[in-house]
Amino acid sequence: MCSDEFHKFGFSNYLILEEAIVISATERVPAEWVDDFVKEVDREDFKVKKIVAEDMGLMAAIEWTIPTLVVAYLLKPFFQSFLDEAGKDAYAHAKVQLKKFLAKNKAIKIRLMAATQSIHKLSKTYDQSLSVSIKARIHERLTVTVLFGENVPDEEGSQMMDGMFQILEMLYEQCQKESPETEEASKGFSHNNVYLVANNDTKQWEILTNQQMTAKYRNIVTLDDLNEAKNKESNKPESQPVTMTEVFISYSWDTPEHEQKVVDLTNHLRSNGFNATIDKMISQEKTAINFVRMMHEALLLHPKVIVILSKGYKQKAESFKGGVGEEYEILINDIKTNERKYILASFEGRGDDIVPIGLKGRDIVDLSQPDEEKRLLEKLLDHQRYQFVEVGDKKPELSTIAPQPFTTAGIKVPIEILPPRVTPTGNAGYTGDQYRDVELVMNIEFKNVSSKPVTEFGGQIKINKFIVPDYRDHTIEGDMVLLDVSVARKVFPGQTTMGKQWQFELNRGNIQRVIDTEIIVTVYTEEGNAEAKFNFKDVVFLKPPNKHWMDAQPLTLNLFVG
Repeated sequence: MCSDEFHKFGFSNYLILEEAIVISATERVPAEWVDDFVKEVDREDFKVKKIVAEDMGLMAAIEWTIPTLVVAYLLKPFFQSFLDEAGKDAYAHAKVQLKKFLAKNKAIKIRLMAATQSIHKLSKTYDQSLSVSIKARIHERLTVTVLFGENVPDEEGSQMMDGMFQILEMLYEQCQKESPETEEASKGFSHNNVYLVANNDTKQWEILTNQQMTAKYRNIVTLDDLNEAKNKESNKPESQPVTMTEVFISYSWDTPEHEQKVVDLTNHLRSNGFNATIDKMISQEKTAINFVRMMHEALLLHPKVIVILSKGYKQKAESFKGGVGEEYEILINDIKTNERKYILASFEGRGDDIVPIGLKGRDIVDLSQPDEEKRLLEKLLDHQRYQFVEVGDKKPELSTIAPQPFTTAGIKVPIEILPPRVTPTGNAGYTGDQYRDVELVMNIEFKNVSSKPVTEFGGQIKINKFIVPDYRDHTIEGDMVLLDVSVARKVFPGQTTMGKQWQFELNRGNIQRVIDTEIIVTVYTEEGNAEAKFNFKDVVFLKPPNKHWMDAQPLTLNLFVG
């Protein structure tokens, strides 16, 4: 990574940066994505910095430097913490959060437009992500640019990210052993850049040099190509610069009355400050106009396009006839990635008889209704009508009704079975914000709900065997263990007593086996029997590791390392 790359972000000397990670993101990336990552990872001994880079604009302008919307710079302190015993926890936590951050940004889909007039563009075979990349400063003489496969599934992508970190760690460790870095030694060095590229077919990493990357992904331009382009340019008349107007209105030439309404709408928007254009305006300014080409340019060169739906538009669109058919083919593909660009409108409602099948289910502004003009203006201005408050830090707590014991009709069982009480002992192991294991104690409790003392009563509990450490010492039925919970003492009216207590451990080995199982408790008394069933995940509540200020939350798999 050359120092100039950091100078443009305001760094005077990247060799003495305190930051372990620098995130450079364009304005197209939601700010909270980067802010949440910085907040989660940044700490006194492990600095993280955010930079807002200039937006690249159309991806047609992409150069061989392979810019992405998000670049994560991994600097010297990042890898130092990998070797430093005191920094290993911060490094491990940063890796977990960086994996999540990279996966989230990799999901941003960017369209690579063909660049036929530039000799510096990527070829159409480029299959790496255009949204996120990594530049890892392994050594003062070596930077590794990591490119992520566009079509690698999420599960395999997660495994590949683990492999990526192993490769970077190995390279860093090897470089430090062979030639430890010094600031003085770095002056005037010859810098090397290699690429760590995800192979979409083998799901493996490949290390490529600049020359190999050029051969694989860069457009190859011959001398004949250059001469042909030069000759074409020299024979062109002096061209006028292309300008982008605000709104283009597309429609079908159905009837003179329909066309007049479109003309009236165009004039109405222009009188209200919008630079609105229709085909008639363009054809008046040019002779022998190519209408198909005009429609292509109009859709590409306008930030907002109003499509007036009508019966004639639907018919021509679905049969792909004429200019409407050409436009519709572009529209149904482009609207998927540029939804805010296109505004569907009509002068005759929203019926199925005017909406082409490729636009079914999309919002339509019905200009036959007086109050709909305001919605059209809001869409043109990207104006948000309603203000919404920020999401609060805490959701309201609601009470739950405990399951009631089953009783035979007409019989009042004096003992009520209470939901098991499960509490952590304080012994736990965790990585980042997830448990590896946690030790808990379970108590089975009963309450005398009659008006007289109960001297003693029998009881039994059926529970998944993986929650009972010594389950082989008890009766087993399939995956269930039968435990005795009898109470051999007097229990007075209204008094609660404990029938059984044992200590157990939850870990990533047994959590998936037990989280959706039942706990079945039965009591036998002289007045009758009762049974109650409880879901295991409904009686266990845990606070996330390292977040003791938070309230305990219901048991989920996300609390444990996968």
